Amino acid sequence: VTYSIKVNNQARRTRWLPEFRTGSITLSEEGEHFQAAKRALLSGKLDKAEEMVDNLLAANPRVAGFHHLRSRVMAKKGNYSEASEALRRAIAILPEEFELHRLLSVALRKAGNKAEAAAAAAKARTLESSSQKRRAM
Repeated sequence: VTYSIKVNNQARRTRWLPEFRTGSITLSEEGEHFQAAKRALLSGKLDKAEEMVDNLLAANPRVAGFHHLRSRVMAKKGNYSEASEALRRAIAILPEEFELHRLLSVALRKAGNKAEAAAAAAKARTLESSSQKRRAM
């Protein structure tokens, strides 16, 4: 059981989802809804995916992974300003996550906001560099 929790938590971290802690979070229902929304996105059912991820966010707006998934849906719909906003919300939860800043840079650039895109890209590089230095220690 401990090993499967460890493996599951590792997968949840890569998706910016909360980690499982015995007695504090259940993996099943939240995870099933997240996966269903992701499947809808991947199968091109963008309106359904948007509705599902919005329901996840209504239930728990403090999960960066839900905001990230919303940004993916909005980007796929071509709405880069909403994708950027969703990424900003994810960054408010996980400000040190360089990949979120990198994705924000891409969305901002596609929305035509080159100055903010450059700033987000610079922030991503700075955070990635400091992250690599911490890992090297």
